[in-house]
Amino acid sequence: MRTICHIILIVMLSCSCCFAKASIIPVKIVAKKNNGAKAVTGTVENVFLADPAKGIQPALTISIVEEQSMIILIKPTTTIYDISKGSVTHEDIKAGDKVKVRYEITIQGAKRALTIFLSHK
Repeated sequence: MRTICHIILIVMLSCSCCFAKASIIPVKIVAKKNNGAKAVTGTVENVFLADPAKGIQPALTISIVEEQSMIILIKPTTTIYDISKGSVTHEDIKAGDKVKVRYEITIQGAKRALTIFLSHK
C-alpha cells in the first residue's frame, strides 16, 4: 500500500512538471511621481526644538508670503541639507534662514517635512 502511494505521488509530480507551462507574466513597475509630496520656499520665522517629555516634535514656522505662514513638522527621517555645510540637523536651522521644504500632508492634516534645503541670509 505504501509503495502504491509513493508511485501515485511520483506520477502526479512528474505529470505536473511535464504539463505545466512556463509562463512569464510581464510586470511593468511604475514609480509614483513624488508620492504626493509638495514643496514650499520661504523664510524661517520660528524653530521649535523637540521636548520628548512633553511630547513636542521639532517643527518650523515658515513665512511664505507677507502674511501667510505654515508650520511644518520635522520627523527623525527628514533629510536636512545646508548649501555650505552639507547634511545638518534641525538644531542648525535659525530664524531668518531661507528654506525650500518638500513635505507630505498626514491623514490628520499636518504638514511633515521629507527634505529641507537650507540657505542662510
